[in-house]
Amino acid sequence: MKPKYLFMIGCCLLIFYGLLANYFDFNARTLGSLNNFGSAFRQLFVMAAILILLGLLSWSTSNSIRTEINSARFVRNWFGGFVPMLVIALGIAIIVNPHARFSGDLYPPVNVGARKIKMDLYRDLESVPDLVILGSSRAFTISPGYIEEKTGYSAFNMAIESGDAGDFYLQSKLLVKSESTPRVLLIEIHQNSFGDVSKTWQLQPMAMVPYMPWKGALTLSEESLADALGLQSISDSIYSVFLSKQQGETWTINLDKYGTGIRTAPTHEEYKKLLNATIKGPTKNNVYCKRLSSDGKEILEKMIALAKENGIGVVLYESPMNFTFYSAAYEQNPDGFNSCRNLVNSYLSSLAESNPNVFFRDLSVYEPISKLLEDGYYDAIHLRPKAAEMVVDVLIPDIEAAMAWSHQVSVKMPGQ
Repeated sequence: MKPKYLFMIGCCLLIFYGLLANYFDFNARTLGSLNNFGSAFRQLFVMAAILILLGLLSWSTSNSIRTEINSARFVRNWFGGFVPMLVIALGIAIIVNPHARFSGDLYPPVNVGARKIKMDLYRDLESVPDLVILGSSRAFTISPGYIEEKTGYSAFNMAIESGDAGDFYLQSKLLVKSESTPRVLLIEIHQNSFGDVSKTWQLQPMAMVPYMPWKGALTLSEESLADALGLQSISDSIYSVFLSKQQGETWTINLDKYGTGIRTAPTHEEYKKLLNATIKGPTKNNVYCKRLSSDGKEILEKMIALAKENGIGVVLYESPMNFTFYSAAYEQNPDGFNSCRNLVNSYLSSLAESNPNVFFRDLSVYEPISKLLEDGYYDAIHLRPKAAEMVVDVLIPDIEAAMAWSHQVSVKMPGQ
């Protein structure tokens, strides 16, 4: 079969497929959720690429085309088209900033983007808070306003999505080097906090480069460049600019000026779905940890040493889990559940014993909060404001002890 006929048949089949696949649900796919839009965008991109390939196969039989391909002018033309496309893709990623890696904030990121947003919010504070909250999304609802109401200490919530030990270290360096050092760090921590540090570097906004080791800065730069030039970034940028507001996209978390995560409350059916997904999914498997990453422990200990050098008290706490969730996890593997709890508890307790600025409390299976169930949780591990306030109530003695240590040390430190 002649290539030109192959091209024509291919075009017809792809067009037919596109119409058949998208006719009845085109609006739902392209104007729906971010995932559906990204899927449709990639599908159209692949279709266009196949059409171009078939066209090249058809035209490549021409002697004039073969001569053109072998000429220097073809190479110049190819680079003349390729390089501008790379520059355009990079420019879109920087300006739209769909993954909150760069400084642009004209459009909403498609992810939570708390690493960048909270850094900016902290810099906008009129005064240095007495206490800063670090942690993962489990700590998003810990309210600085409630802490100040109960203790009189001003606070800021710097907890971030999937926050781990590497994040805590970088955030501590940011606080110390920016000369906006609090007296106490309240850190939500759990077995997943001891992850692969090299992966943590990849998640940071570029503004964190000055606070990173050079290997981490190089890793972040490479990841940011690859992400900016990727098809996912282009797709997410288009969605962020044109569709996120029109669709009234409901983000699960909105952040106030003090960093508190205000989360959209799920319906009862949504709560059950989220809870069951966690019970059946990979998150549950993480409660059966057999070891803690040595890199994660090392960098957490660096963070604690940095805090001690700067007169900062550290309160470590494990956030409560939904009773339904941890009961299911325990029933499936009692030995694995208990051994993981003991492993984490023993390590964090040893940090408190060997460092006078560290205080630790394990609330992971604290039943007064865990048994709140739907009244206290959005799902298996994320606290509603009511439960978050109860966590603060339990931790007040530790916060007071850490604050007292900081005041005592600051008197002895030169320049304080």
